[in-house]
Amino acid sequence: MTDVGKVTGIGPALAASLAAAGFATAEALAGATPERLAVIPGIGRQRATRLIAAAKALIGQGDAPAAPPRPLPVRDAPVRKVKPTRPVPVAVAPAEVAAPTVPEGKALPKPVRKAIKVAQKAAKAAGEAMAAAEKLRARALRKATKAEKMASAPAPEEAPAKKPAKAKDAKKPAKKGKKKS
Repeated sequence: MTDVGKVTGIGPALAASLAAAGFATAEALAGATPERLAVIPGIGRQRATRLIAAAKALIGQGDAPAAPPRPLPVRDAPVRKVKPTRPVPVAVAPAEVAAPTVPEGKALPKPVRKAIKVAQKAAKAAGEAMAAAEKLRARALRKATKAEKMASAPAPEEAPAKKPAKAKDAKKPAKKGKKKS
C-alpha cells in the first residue's frame, strides 16, 4: 500500500483531505472516478483526472502522466481587498502561571526557570490583549447604541438657511505704515 502523499501533485493538506474522504492510499485513488474526487474541496474535474493518472503511474497500472501538473493560473486583475474582521473576544481570565514545587534546598533547573518566565510573559500579554479586546467591544457597543438612538429619533426640522456672505468691495483700503525699502 502506497501512501497518497507520494502521488505527484498531492501535498500534505490535500493528502489529509483525501484521507478524510476515504482515499488514504494511492491504490484507492487510482480506482476512483473523477466525479467522486471532484466533490472534495480543492479538487476539480481536471485535477481529479490528473491525480488519478499520477496515482496509476505510481503503482504501475498506467502510463506516466505526459506532463507534470500545471501551475495555477496567474490573475491579471488586481485582487480585491477585503476588510479584516475582528475576532470576537471571549471572556476568559488569563491563567496564572505557578512555579512548580521543589524540595527544600534545591533550585529549579535553568531551562525550567526560563520556561516559567516565558509562560508568565505570555500570560501577561494575553491579559493585556483581553483588556484591549474588551475596550474595543465596549466602544463598539457605545457606537451601536448611539446609532440606534439616532435612527429612532425623529428627524429635526429644517434649520433656517445661513445669511449670505457680504459682498467684498472692489477697492481695498491702502495699508498704512512704513514702506519697506
